[in-house]
Amino acid sequence: MNERWLIELLGELRVVRGARSVTRLSSRKTEALLAYLALQPGRAFPREVLADQFWPEASPESARHSLRMALSSLRKLFGEGLATDNQTVRLHQEAIHTDVSAFEAAVHAGRWGDAVGLYRGALLPALYDDWVVQQQTRLAELFGFAACHWIAEATERTIALDRAIRAVALAPHHPDLLAALERLQPQVESHVGEKRASRPPEPPNPTVATMAPRGAPDKPALPLKLTRFIGRASELMCLQDWLVPGSGTRLMTLTGPGGSGKTRLAIELAQRTTVTAPSPTRDTVWFLSLSDLSPATPLTDALRRTLGLADTTETDPLETIAGVLREPPTALLILDNAEQQIDAVGALTTALLTRAPGLRCLVTSRRRLDIEGERELPLRPLGQDEAVELFENRAQAARADFSLTDTNRASVAALCQRLDGLPLALEIAAARITVLSPAQLLARIGERLDFYSRQQREVRHRSLRAAIQTSYELLSEPLQRIFTRLVVFSSGWTLEDAQSVLGESDLFEELEALRAHSLLYYVSAPDAPVVRFGMLETLSSFAREQLDPLEAEGLAQRHAAHFFDLGVAAGPAVSRITPEWRARCFAAYENLQSALDWLRRHDPERAATLILEVAPYWFGINFLAEGQRQLEACLAAKPTLPNPLKGALRQTLGYFAEELGDLPRARALLEESVSLLRPYPEDIFLGWALHNLGTTLIRCADYDGAVKNATVARDFWQAKGDATGIAAALTSLAQIARHRGQIRQAATLAEDALRDRTGWWRANIMTVLGSIRYRQGRAQEARLLLTQSAQLHESYGSTTRLAQTLRYRALAALMDDDIRSAEVDCDQAEQIYQRIGVSRGVALTEMIRAEIALYQEEGQKAQAFLKRAEPPHTVADDADYLLLAGRIALLNGDTGAHQTLHQALRLFSESGLLLGQLEAFEALAEALPEYTGSWLAAASQQRESLGAPVPRIENRRRQEYRLIAQTIIPLEWPQALSQALDVGTGTGRSVHFSPGVSAPLRHP
Repeated sequence: MNERWLIELLGELRVVRGARSVTRLSSRKTEALLAYLALQPGRAFPREVLADQFWPEASPESARHSLRMALSSLRKLFGEGLATDNQTVRLHQEAIHTDVSAFEAAVHAGRWGDAVGLYRGALLPALYDDWVVQQQTRLAELFGFAACHWIAEATERTIALDRAIRAVALAPHHPDLLAALERLQPQVESHVGEKRASRPPEPPNPTVATMAPRGAPDKPALPLKLTRFIGRASELMCLQDWLVPGSGTRLMTLTGPGGSGKTRLAIELAQRTTVTAPSPTRDTVWFLSLSDLSPATPLTDALRRTLGLADTTETDPLETIAGVLREPPTALLILDNAEQQIDAVGALTTALLTRAPGLRCLVTSRRRLDIEGERELPLRPLGQDEAVELFENRAQAARADFSLTDTNRASVAALCQRLDGLPLALEIAAARITVLSPAQLLARIGERLDFYSRQQREVRHRSLRAAIQTSYELLSEPLQRIFTRLVVFSSGWTLEDAQSVLGESDLFEELEALRAHSLLYYVSAPDAPVVRFGMLETLSSFAREQLDPLEAEGLAQRHAAHFFDLGVAAGPAVSRITPEWRARCFAAYENLQSALDWLRRHDPERAATLILEVAPYWFGINFLAEGQRQLEACLAAKPTLPNPLKGALRQTLGYFAEELGDLPRARALLEESVSLLRPYPEDIFLGWALHNLGTTLIRCADYDGAVKNATVARDFWQAKGDATGIAAALTSLAQIARHRGQIRQAATLAEDALRDRTGWWRANIMTVLGSIRYRQGRAQEARLLLTQSAQLHESYGSTTRLAQTLRYRALAALMDDDIRSAEVDCDQAEQIYQRIGVSRGVALTEMIRAEIALYQEEGQKAQAFLKRAEPPHTVADDADYLLLAGRIALLNGDTGAHQTLHQALRLFSESGLLLGQLEAFEALAEALPEYTGSWLAAASQQRESLGAPVPRIENRRRQEYRLIAQTIIPLEWPQALSQALDVGTGTGRSVHFSPGVSAPLRHP
């Protein structure tokens, strides 16, 4: 085994090995499953037990499927460290170790300080399964036992109090710890003087000779928080790394808008720092809040009181303060809410850092200090999962019986998203759960910002409006105007976007100033080629209130014009789709939507032009329903659009309808589009209308019509000299030949189409060629082509095409007798289909799973997978389904298997699907022993004629039948096929389906 994984389960989940750290898995269930396995490493758990344990309400098949998905996710992380077979699952003991086992070992060894340091919080606090709660209770009791011993070991009562405070922060409901804290708090004041007096005399130091004896500080060094800290794992890790000696800068400024959780994060860091220090004492961390200080109060006076120094008249108070901060080898000073006295805080930290070499300063502020040696850590909103967890935790504090359910989960998630993941907003909203449900809170979110206010005592931010108003008032008037006008953008924007829409020549300084005040944030990644800015929705709501309606309308017009120009300039014909173009559309997506909405109301023709340019983006990321909605809205615009635009819109809408599986509508729209565009033979949309009509007819099994349209489209593109259009037409002709069983011709056409193609179209053609290659018996070459295609589709973000390619690769792997790879590709394809909501893709994947189980001779499992693929979508889908159903029935010994296979054979024959016809014929030959030898011999001749040899996995299975066939004089193929079609179906079970529109299922 390689270096072991450390699995941290106490507090927040974290999985660490070397420099790699994982804090979030694919789902809560996956995290719970990992914890369950990790708490008992080496133990083999039956799959059935795990499926029932974690998915008790699901059907057995659904639970096993969910378990398989979770294990697939864990396998990607742990590799060989996770051992699975058909019956059991276990984590290798040599591959992992956990903080729970280390914590328990420390408790049993009596290393109380180590045990407390390892206990970062309750076991997986976001989970509430019965077994988790039992473990939480058991470990909390162990922690309380260890912490009480740790407190009792303290040599001074102030240290004991400090330890009790830290222990209560980690286990706020433990009765023994609460009792210890209650006993110690009243006594600490009388012992402060004793503590100071007991110190040995300090050596003479002329620079601190005027230091007076310290008195008791006005407040505890750290505010005691009684709520659980949630989220911010990456920020905490960054801050903890910063505290390590030798990390470089000694000044860190946490920036963010009001209510983003800066103070809470700083306190959490301080508490964790003191708990894990080798010899934690109160005097290693000091906390000073500047929010309540009068501007007239010198910061040195406030800091003296925090440090417990008596008032004196020394000439250099800074040196006195620095003398205290120099005492510990490492000291942390937290200055909270510095934005009100930004210059004074900058001067103070510079002076202290210069005089106290071991000191580190953490400043929280809505803007950075802008002094030498400063490092900024901007706080972004909480992630969606963290925001939901925070809301749930705080709502339970207000109403103990509140919990997330299937009924309220969507409303809570939407509420957290609308509130930008701001902790302040979430906590205020959660407190309202006593009166309003999550759905009611969501409905009222558009009301005035004052709705999100609270009446608790001793809180700094009583409402969102107050928090934002404070930041707004710190801006100059020109900056306030820029801030309010930026609300015109629907999402991120660049410097150039802002200058164009706002009509300003240079906004570099202004945007940077607004970002420095935490009113804007970076949308783009640090290594992005262009910097993009964004504004939180809560801030946008405030800014929108300040903007004059007439000015807002003028800005909306400029915004629409700007993004029209951007979309038309960036939105190329499909031949020029690139990852860069997709990234640009993705970045501007919401702004393009807003521009379209405005143009539809004021300039429908320009709206239609823009939507045609960006439609390939919607298809590429599988926003098909959204694209369809936008296209229909444009077609419904008044006044009526010119015929070329109507034809182009119908062509694009028909293409989307085809991808969504609505083949009758797709066919009607595309036929109407061709009719509208024929009078305009130079319009490129006519070529794409012909092409897409051809691909729709392929899926409808109208191969004569498909050939006609693909041929006309090819001639159209040849006349224009458009290589991409020609390649698209050749690809359609290759697909038609493949469906008709003309495998050699299909391969030649696909090879011609692929020649000199690059980019997105190359990926599409490689997928088609790969699907042909494994039918030619060249499975290894097929898998290589499909792998290259998948990589290209992933780089373009083409989710639909990626899932289709993975599905083909699963079939190629299966035909190559590589079942494990086929299962992995099925997992990935199905996850994509489920995420984007393509039910037919999920059904196709379930059918491959059924075929895999069939080859593993697991008949009941195959039947279960096949049932999940119902109902079939088209007539040709019926044929594929019938063939698979018949083969499974044959494996299970069902006497009606031959009836089902006969139905499949007839349906394939009527649809002209020669390869499917051949496969159904071979299966029927196996079902009818009296015909097996002669029919399989005839099938072998037909396979040779088509250029489609028996797949490797079938070759292995059919060895016995091959020996029989070699001893028999074969029939000619037409005679054998006719015989098979005429064989009576006899009696037994058959399968019936409602009629549909025909399109091939396995090979669209």
